[in-house]
Amino acid sequence: MDLFVYCSNSLPSSSLQRKINALTEKPRVFLNNQEMMAAMMEGMPLRQLLSFVPGIKREMLE
Repeated sequence: MDLFVYCSNSLPSSSLQRKINALTEKPRVFLNNQEMMAAMMEGMPLRQLLSFVPGIKREMLE
């Protein structure tokens, strides 16, 4: 099971739906740091987040 990034314990109830959407959508390339932070707030799987960070090799994530 993937680890999720939780930024707060007081997320709105709709955040669960965003987490489900993040799991079912295809990986996307973030245009900037704001998009990256938005994805983290939505609870995108950590492995998927790290795959976009420069310098982290995909082999390290498996």
